[in-house]
Amino acid sequence: MYHLTGMGHILYDIRSYVEEFPKPDKSVKIIGKIKYSVGGSATNVVCNISKMGAKTNLIGKIGFDDNGRYILNSLKELNVNTDSIIISKEGSSGISIIIINKMGEPVIVEMLGVNEPLLESDIDYKPIDRSKHIHFSGTTTKTLERISEYVKKQGKSLSFDPGRAISSFGFNRLKNIFKNSDILFINRKECSSILGLDVVHFEKAFDLLTKKLPDKTIVIKGGKMDTMVYDKGKKFSASTIPVKIVDTIGAGDAFCAGWIYSFIKGNDSEESARFANACGALKVIKEGASGLPFKKDIMKFYEKNKDRIRIKELK
Repeated sequence: MYHLTGMGHILYDIRSYVEEFPKPDKSVKIIGKIKYSVGGSATNVVCNISKMGAKTNLIGKIGFDDNGRYILNSLKELNVNTDSIIISKEGSSGISIIIINKMGEPVIVEMLGVNEPLLESDIDYKPIDRSKHIHFSGTTTKTLERISEYVKKQGKSLSFDPGRAISSFGFNRLKNIFKNSDILFINRKECSSILGLDVVHFEKAFDLLTKKLPDKTIVIKGGKMDTMVYDKGKKFSASTIPVKIVDTIGAGDAFCAGWIYSFIKGNDSEESARFANACGALKVIKEGASGLPFKKDIMKFYEKNKDRIRIKELK
């Protein structure tokens, strides 16, 4: 039995740290060495939850190449089950090239490789049947819709983090996935984009989305701003933990991992928001997209900082 099965992109991340981003026709020096790790939104969530001691499984595609071999070895080291990962000979593993400046802000260039399309025929249903919770990130929407229907019929809980690109498809194209999901993770820009509005109209977009999905939990990841939550009729915010930022890549995925872990443990949305915010804050002081430490250090950080997270009821 798995606590979590994740489905989405699986990437080989190449990271470098610089003082400032290079300008056109200019170069900058890398600080230290170039770093390598696994990446992709669903992959980051699965890796981070596995570090918390949960039993996890990952569904996606990699290439039959050295990068794919590195990905598999890295996942196995974290005790992530890789039996559901398709190894394709029809292309390369996805690669993400990331440059991070001294503010911890990333610039990202991606080649998705064999990650797309992810077809329904690529999906291994057995671990879904054996999982307590399923988490999707943005990938082939037709497949997400079909699998979300299956998950709902099986009575499993489902969370969905569409990301920037998929959110731009709009509510009507994504509504069936939303309606099959229990938890929707988005940020302010994505919330506005889903409703076809500019981010300056976020509050209007958030209100509209809660009316369209009244029986769901909608979580607005805040980054430096407060997290905002709608939970089946109740709205509240959760403040962030101020920290010195090293690397923001994967912070939203660490947040999702924290929320899902807390949700699986049976905690309510307020406690899940606290734990998720702590995980997001802890991630940004660490390098790498799936850069949360292991459970002992996560819990130590949470116990030290949880009282700094303020919950405020919203109208």
